[in-house]
Amino acid sequence: MRKGIVYVLVLILLFSTNLKAFSLEDEDIYEGIYIDNKLKDKIIVFIGSDKCYVDGFFDRIDISNSSVTPIVIDGRTLLPVRFFVENFGGNIKWDGSNKRIDISINNSELTMYIGNNKVILNNTEREIDVPPQLINNRTYLPLRFFVEELLKKDILYYNGLVSVSDKNCNLSEVEDKELMDRLIRDLNQKLGNTAGNIRQWGIVAEDNDGTIFYVERNRLKRQDKLYRMDVNGGNKKLLLTSEIIYDLNLVGDWIYFLKDFGDKKIHHSYAIYKIKKDGTNLTKVTNKVNEEARYMLVVDDWIYFDDWNNDNYTRTLKRIDLDGSNETMINNEQSLWAFCVEGNNLYFASTYNQKPYIWTDLNGSKERNPLLPKLFAIDTPLTHNGVVYYAYESPRFVYNIIGYDLRTMTKKVILEGLDEVPEFNIYEDRIYYSQKLKLYSVKLDGTDNKFIREFTIDNSAIDGGIGNIFVTKNKVAVEVLQWWTRDSQADIRLVFMNK
Repeated sequence: MRKGIVYVLVLILLFSTNLKAFSLEDEDIYEGIYIDNKLKDKIIVFIGSDKCYVDGFFDRIDISNSSVTPIVIDGRTLLPVRFFVENFGGNIKWDGSNKRIDISINNSELTMYIGNNKVILNNTEREIDVPPQLINNRTYLPLRFFVEELLKKDILYYNGLVSVSDKNCNLSEVEDKELMDRLIRDLNQKLGNTAGNIRQWGIVAEDNDGTIFYVERNRLKRQDKLYRMDVNGGNKKLLLTSEIIYDLNLVGDWIYFLKDFGDKKIHHSYAIYKIKKDGTNLTKVTNKVNEEARYMLVVDDWIYFDDWNNDNYTRTLKRIDLDGSNETMINNEQSLWAFCVEGNNLYFASTYNQKPYIWTDLNGSKERNPLLPKLFAIDTPLTHNGVVYYAYESPRFVYNIIGYDLRTMTKKVILEGLDEVPEFNIYEDRIYYSQKLKLYSVKLDGTDNKFIREFTIDNSAIDGGIGNIFVTKNKVAVEVLQWWTRDSQADIRLVFMNK
């Protein structure tokens, strides 16, 4: 966790008497994110993508299974049934022993069996050309029959984009071409790392083939080492050694990251670099003398970064191309961190002008709307599928993890009564969090709370704990900290586990 920044926020809390602290009882109204009216009352998906838009909000089709996507088999488009039925207000029942599915929606009843072309729609037997199929443990139906005859909705198909809505209110290929092209980009969005990992210093990233890139940090020697290894831990290779390496982003054949650039006159002098995944061709991307990057996330062909200007001590959010060109100012809030991206939505935390968590679009062109109550958290927030998660201190020095749903503008306590401030990260449908030297995970709705592992420290150490938690498709990695004296730098040990 980027604790140095959090400490600054704590000082602001202590000495700013005109700022109102957040409590669970606050009923302040916040503007929320901007929703294009043309996206309301629609479900929009893209062939092969697990991402979607539902009623204008960026979301995932199945938060617990990223392999659930619309697919094409033998020229026919198939859609995951449960996702559409439930989002349009219907009910679905699954009988696993008989492989039977019963759907109730829009005053229609459908009964069908996996692999059987004959279905019963409103007490009438029908034969469909493609039978229901079980793919990735989810039921799929052919697009036309499912949408037009069962859901009674309209379909727009555009270059792999599928928009489902009420009849006569769908998108237009002519009038909405620019919007639909943007939606295709959003639903195929590629991030260099997860927002959750970047929030935790981004020193672990997993490639598409399962290769793990990670940084072993040695604060005692002020020396970081960048490695790559196979998903099973084999073929470990040292790629780079430097004083500071963090915010790993994987893009094609390259690793983009933040690294010290060796200017000893500037405290914490970091810049954006890239290196080939085989450890060759180390290249500096940002070259301005007075420009220092502090926080970075690669989104498709852009690098978003927090720029610290050493001349006037201001911080701004900027965007550049992957080669460092075409710099664009996104935000000049002057004090920000912890930004993350979902679709066309860009979220970031700011202490300037009493607006701690803010939304805009990827171009910075939309009005910057405050999303949450002032000074709402004791830790850096994380947005995941339209919900902002953060740690909060309740009375009597116990701690909660809160979820603030941007769709409904409501708060929910996910975990409560924790003994210490939890480090946490999120992947798919689970929160991974710490308490002292113990690691746990819990579902996003607060159920299925599980103990994973307890870590140990040396007998000679006076204290220890979990520093950061990183989660990838196949791995969970934890930084275990230990101290020998109260004022010493922590010794850091990075431990990998299979999920």
